[in-house]
Amino acid sequence: MLEMRNNLSMIVNALLRLTAYRHPVASEKSEQFGALMIADRFWIACLILMIIGSVNPETMGQEVWRSLGSVRLMMEMCLKQNFDVHFFSPFFPNELDVSRNEDDISAALND
Repeated sequence: MLEMRNNLSMIVNALLRLTAYRHPVASEKSEQFGALMIADRFWIACLILMIIGSVNPETMGQEVWRSLGSVRLMMEMCLKQNFDVHFFSPFFPNELDVSRNEDDISAALND
């Protein structure tokens, strides 16, 4: 069981690594922020993981639900049929703070 969970985690991580942003010029500023992702690719990866998790809820669905808050929120929206953009899960009360922090990081990299 543990080996299967590790394999599922490897699949999730491999798909998310495909979304990584690599700054063309390595600098202290780009290394300071750690791993960043390209938004369009990230959301496509989330949709793929949500579909795979929906097809196989006992294994992949549980792994995706446990490890990715963004996909969990998308799944909640689908299950509740509440597609309001302003819908925030109680699991993520500080979502607006996280969003502001991401904007600050983006602005600092573009300077």
